[in-house]
Amino acid sequence: MLETNYLTSLDKRGQNDHVVQVGRLRSGMRTKSALTLMVLGFGAHLAPQSIPVDFYSDIRPILSTNCVACHQGKSAPAQLHLDSPEGLLQGGTSGKVVVPGNADKSLLVERIEDKGTNRMPPGGQLSAAQIGLIKLWINQGAKAEASIDFAAQVQPIFQASCYSCHSGNDPKSVASR
Repeated sequence: MLETNYLTSLDKRGQNDHVVQVGRLRSGMRTKSALTLMVLGFGAHLAPQSIPVDFYSDIRPILSTNCVACHQGKSAPAQLHLDSPEGLLQGGTSGKVVVPGNADKSLLVERIEDKGTNRMPPGGQLSAAQIGLIKLWINQGAKAEASIDFAAQVQPIFQASCYSCHSGNDPKSVASR
């Protein structure tokens, strides 16, 4: 959930020159404030580097809502998988879509900011706050811890160590011992 307040400063001629966007991002029980400064007309994005953007709580929800329906599995367009940080950072048939540390040279940013026929997602548009957050994440180095595949990495441990006692019709617990 994104709550946004807009503060507008006026230039010498009294025209809207800059928009300062202050947003509060809520992700589960975690709340953090983000300050993003966008210069209208130039698309420049300036933001404090001291507010870290987290892939899993800040970026993945945007991608899940707007991109993953198409960009996952064997039929992902351009073989670009946006359902994991590894897929996003690997890129697709057009090459890398994220240049860590440089949002302005990232194809992902080019496509989500496009106003023409190359815009992603097709038939929609990310909000300025969502685009700003993605750009900030990229400018901060596009960091994301490797994702964990439960079925391949965790479930075998449970099967080998836990299921024999803690499954079936009469699962055992610490209290029943």
